[in-house]
Amino acid sequence: MPDQQKSPEQTGLSRRSLVRTAAHAAWAVPAVQVAASVPAYAAASDQLTITSATGEWTPANNRRMDGSITVRNDSPDDTTVNLQVTLTFPNIYVWDANAGGGAGANRTLAITQVTGGWTAGTVTYSGTGTGRTATVVFTATAQIAPTATRTLGFRAQSSGTQANGSPAAINVTASSTGFVSGSGTLVPAP
Repeated sequence: MPDQQKSPEQTGLSRRSLVRTAAHAAWAVPAVQVAASVPAYAAASDQLTITSATGEWTPANNRRMDGSITVRNDSPDDTTVNLQVTLTFPNIYVWDANAGGGAGANRTLAITQVTGGWTAGTVTYSGTGTGRTATVVFTATAQIAPTATRTLGFRAQSSGTQANGSPAAINVTASSTGFVSGSGTLVPAP
């Protein structure tokens, strides 16, 4: 007996319901995958802003900069976690162009007079010559509440002489776990 095709009424499944079911199934899987990949703490409003970055460079015999950086927590709900401010000093602060080049031209930075509520990490150096930079990470001992600010004050003392002219911009980045980092520059007044 030859096989006969059955009508949709006999199978209980119409072509239309098959296409509709397949379309729903195709959309269901990606929606679950997308929802699972978004971190629970990634709120768009959890952002840090550098609201003020000022400093005064005293060249001559003092070779120091007194600086102040204010960070604002823009989140309406979340307190910062592991708040840090990173400063990257360009070569003018850590290399002496008039010292004849080489390792003898390298200068060091000492970070002192850090305001309460912050600690300074070890200064690290990278690059050589005119590409030499110094980086220091300050860690907050107390976090910033929602919509509040915290100010970091410090002194950066350079060894050697100020031979490279006017002070240059220092890169500033504020970061906290689960927050969008804020960045800016500190240009010390001469």
